[in-house]
Amino acid sequence: MSGLFFDTSVYVSARRRRRTDVLDSHNFPDAPIYFSSVVGHELYVGAAAPAQRREVDTLWNRFNAVGRLVVPNDTDWQTAGRVLHEVGSQQGYGLVGRARLTNDALLAMSAWRLGFTVVTLNAADFQLLASYRRFSWRTLGELT
Repeated sequence: MSGLFFDTSVYVSARRRRRTDVLDSHNFPDAPIYFSSVVGHELYVGAAAPAQRREVDTLWNRFNAVGRLVVPNDTDWQTAGRVLHEVGSQQGYGLVGRARLTNDALLAMSAWRLGFTVVTLNAADFQLLASYRRFSWRTLGELT
């Protein structure tokens, strides 16, 4: 199965720069775009204004309506926990304590399970996670 997830960093940067056109599926013809509930959760947390929350509602509902909303399953949680244990035991548990890394691990392990690619502007966390469990990820150049 092929597909891709945009990491939260991509959605946030696109919105801030008023460049949501980069998220259009025609820019990614090789794989359908899916939406992770993990990313939706992070977008809700950062949505300061009601209009921003409505934007997240719209994203969530549109992807759900077409069967492209992905919720981490038990395997994703288990694998993310194992990967984060390895990261913590080798690099310190302070790093693992960051909620963002846990969310990135859940997104990455969902992508691993499904054979999807994560598209991110946050290369450091995904590069770290991929060194413990190989999954497909790539950076999206700065949105300009």
